[in-house]
Amino acid sequence: MNTGFEVMNAEQLRDIALELQRAAAREYGETLDISESSDAHRTAAAHALLLEMVHARILLKTQRMIFPDTSEPEDLEHHARIYGMTRKPAIGSRLRVLVGSGRPDDETIILSGEMLGWRDGTKYLPVSADGTPLASVALVAGSAEVLVEAQSAGASTTRIAGDELVWSTAPAGLLSSVEILAVTRTGADAEGDVDFAQRVSRRLVSSPASGNCDDWSEWCERFPQVHRAFIYPATKPGAETTNRTPGAVCAVIVGAAPNPILSPGDADSVKAYIEGEKTLDGDVNAEPRRHQLRFCSLDPNDITVMAAIPLSVDVFADLEVVGETLPPWRATPFTTDVGCTDTVLQVTANPIAAGVEPGQYVAVGTGVVVGGWEIRRVASRGATSITLDAPLSMAPAAGAGVRAAWSKWEQARDAILDLFAGLGPGDYSNAEGGPTRWPDVTREAPPRLFPSGFVAVLLGFYTGSGKVAGVPGVRDVTVITPSATVIAAPQELPIPGTITFTLA
Repeated sequence: MNTGFEVMNAEQLRDIALELQRAAAREYGETLDISESSDAHRTAAAHALLLEMVHARILLKTQRMIFPDTSEPEDLEHHARIYGMTRKPAIGSRLRVLVGSGRPDDETIILSGEMLGWRDGTKYLPVSADGTPLASVALVAGSAEVLVEAQSAGASTTRIAGDELVWSTAPAGLLSSVEILAVTRTGADAEGDVDFAQRVSRRLVSSPASGNCDDWSEWCERFPQVHRAFIYPATKPGAETTNRTPGAVCAVIVGAAPNPILSPGDADSVKAYIEGEKTLDGDVNAEPRRHQLRFCSLDPNDITVMAAIPLSVDVFADLEVVGETLPPWRATPFTTDVGCTDTVLQVTANPIAAGVEPGQYVAVGTGVVVGGWEIRRVASRGATSITLDAPLSMAPAAGAGVRAAWSKWEQARDAILDLFAGLGPGDYSNAEGGPTRWPDVTREAPPRLFPSGFVAVLLGFYTGSGKVAGVPGVRDVTVITPSATVIAAPQELPIPGTITFTLA
């Protein structure tokens, strides 16, 4: 990249400075000594070292500008504009919920902008299929299924089927809470620099064209909630010929953490967009053929867009931790009893007798966070209870685990989550030796999870220049589960289950 700026070393800069000083002296009829032993030479040499550092930084910045994955944000945006690409915005989730009156009657309930809420303050507005606010709900035998849309954007707006939302003010005739039946659109955060740079870099490496695999993945990845799309050409899942079906295409869409498994509704939206039936926003196109991306020579019945099939993998690792005092009761976890709140844990054993002390870290199995454990510090303890220094996301049910933890538990968990985030769905075996999934599993997003990978991200590994990665204070790692390599099947994606650490 030619920026018009010449990068020079210290000697070049020193000599230029001396020539300029000598020329300035001549203007006044003076002669300046610039020999190596002169004060002028020594001063210029010192200033030149500083300028060399400035020139080196400019050189590094110039080199970083060349590629999307190393450039500054403003340069990254320029790279993207060349290819007509823009950063994907944040979106809120859409949920299908069951509202009810508690009576077995058919009736119509008028809505006046009332909204449902989640415990973190997120609000959800009842909407129609095109996103406009609902004016009424028609109950059949006392209940109805309704779409609700988050009024804020981000991955945190996505909920789990089976949870409940509560009306801020229940419309007259309806019960105060509703059950979440399904996620129809997964919420997503705005695309960050790293993800955006990777997407632009993929465009540079493999350009979409003529309905190739990169075309299909790019169409899918236009959706904010679709982090990656993996394409299986000549594949129709469930067919006898499987990945030997000419003209068939299977696109497996994957979301960004913490929601890698997208909903069937997300897959339906992507398929409808490729078919020209709907816009990216979900609006209906009056003339689908004018907007259709799929080549008309392909049979629409041979086109599959699906969310990845989850393959939950529990991780259990025994760690030797140094650098801080660990709780003496770490070999004997507690179990919660009935009556827990989000700050007070009722337990079935005596914490005082076990050696639980204020200030120690504990992991509480609430099941509402990725990895299954929330980390808090002990504020106080009694004969049957442990009081936490900060509230949990929700009160644990009876029978939940309470384990000894340490200050870097969450950092270790995040290292493992990052390992999962780099995985992709499985591949078909291919007698000819060629790839059947795009991108090829040997290029990126491998479908295999090796136990040694957990050791690498937790303990770090050593190269000639020293230790790479790892969690501070972790001196040794023994992976109990999984005990062998986990190999994902086609369309199947390994995702984190419960991530548990025991402390030696």
